[in-house]
Amino acid sequence: MDQYPYCEDGREALNQSIQWLAALNKKIDDYGMETIEAFIKCGEATEISEEVRKLLL
Repeated sequence: MDQYPYCEDGREALNQSIQWLAALNKKIDDYGMETIEAFIKCGEATEISEEVRKLLL
């Protein structure tokens, strides 16, 4: 992580970033990388946007 928190505790800011990445990584694992790769290959921005929204929300 390349962070320069000015108002926050640096250790906690880094900890929060790590937690975000771990949670997003789990979502990707649960969703399936094959599904994500298929949408990337299709090249349809609106379909990709819909899938990202489903993944995150």
